[in-house]
Amino acid sequence: MLWAVEIAVVRSRHFAASPDLIALAASIDLTLLVTGLYALLVIRPGHAPALSAIPVFLVGLLGARALLPEEHRGALGALELAALLAEAGMLGLAVWRGRAIARAFRVGRAAGLAYAEALEQAATPVLGSQLAARLLATEMSVLRYAALGWFERAPRAGDGRAYTCYRESGWHTLAGALALLLAAETVILHLVLARYTAIGAWIATAASLYSLAWLCGDLNSLRLDPTRLDDKEGALLVRVGLRWRARIPYAAIAGVELHAALDTTRPGALDASVSGGPIVVVTVAAPQVAWGPLGIRRDFTHIGLSIDDAPSFREALLARIGRAPAGPSADSPAPQVR
Repeated sequence: MLWAVEIAVVRSRHFAASPDLIALAASIDLTLLVTGLYALLVIRPGHAPALSAIPVFLVGLLGARALLPEEHRGALGALELAALLAEAGMLGLAVWRGRAIARAFRVGRAAGLAYAEALEQAATPVLGSQLAARLLATEMSVLRYAALGWFERAPRAGDGRAYTCYRESGWHTLAGALALLLAAETVILHLVLARYTAIGAWIATAASLYSLAWLCGDLNSLRLDPTRLDDKEGALLVRVGLRWRARIPYAAIAGVELHAALDTTRPGALDASVSGGPIVVVTVAAPQVAWGPLGIRRDFTHIGLSIDDAPSFREALLARIGRAPAGPSADSPAPQVR
């Protein structure tokens, strides 16, 4: 609304009567006033960190420069100097906070946390926003696993503690085929779009390359960070690539079924399988939380997983929650989760 008012005033016939005064007022409104309102309505209630006010101020400054005629931009000089100082301060603060995040991240990794979890835990107190930390963790995980995951050795799975979830589903083969198709499509689409718009062609290429990085990062994450039975924490640590992660205390687990039907339309049902539907369905006594990419949250009471060594996983998990591994085996008729 404020932007609409300023545009209307600057383009009206009243602007010619007092151009310098109106330009000064518009400059202050679009920069200081907008930033102040943002701080009052967004930062103060805790919806965003204080540092987010700097981009708001910079956007207002750029908007004022685009709106005002060149000969009436005198008031922007001081504001641009303030913006320069703010950017320098933000850069210095980013370096300082980056070092703090790196130190806390190393502590988290040494404690056995997964890459994304350690980064999120390290960044949350520094950034002052859990959502911002989750966004950072997601993007850094994509880049890290896509670029460096190929050179790392996967932990030994099926040892009673770590269980992979991509082999029996055939996802590694499917992901490889999708990656080849995506690479070919990227080249062809770029060549076609470049005939009409160079900017559009590069935007499409960047989007395709990011998709390719996400696909490769997800595959490497599935391989390097399997689902675990963590006896130290007393919890099942669900890890499904870059897609889902959850921590389920052993005490909260009510049942573990093989090849059980999972009604995903039912409230509380989460299909976290890689592809082809879940092999294992874990039922919990009270709702638990699963976190997806970019901070997506899902509460669940039933979660379906793709576990490569499902019978061994079920037996080990039942032993940890204090129940005999009775019930259907992998070859028994499929029970139904109601």
